[in-house]
Amino acid sequence: MIVLDIETTGLDPHKHCMVSLGAVDYDTGEEFYGECRVMGRRAIDAFALGVNGYTEAQCLDVNKELPHEMYRRFLDWALTGKRDLLVGGQQVGAFDLLFLKDVHLSLAAHDH
Repeated sequence: MIVLDIETTGLDPHKHCMVSLGAVDYDTGEEFYGECRVMGRRAIDAFALGVNGYTEAQCLDVNKELPHEMYRRFLDWALTGKRDLLVGGQQVGAFDLLFLKDVHLSLAAHDH
């Protein structure tokens, strides 16, 4: 099982953006961690930053990869090592996976 946690710039995956993704393979202890910058014109909610500890400057840092780049690295990590793709975490289905789905759909639209 992969346990994951995502930090975002707000609660709406269509309006806000993820800024970090951390995951642990529960069976092996192997870890994945990445930070990315806000893509496009996604909103940055001050309250969300107060919760996750990121600053607006960190969210906009052009030296960080874009969310779809981090997502691809995460998929490469998740799909190697014969990992069980069962995903767990707090609010993972109601929150985290919605942000991953948004990035996935954006990436799929970009690739076509």
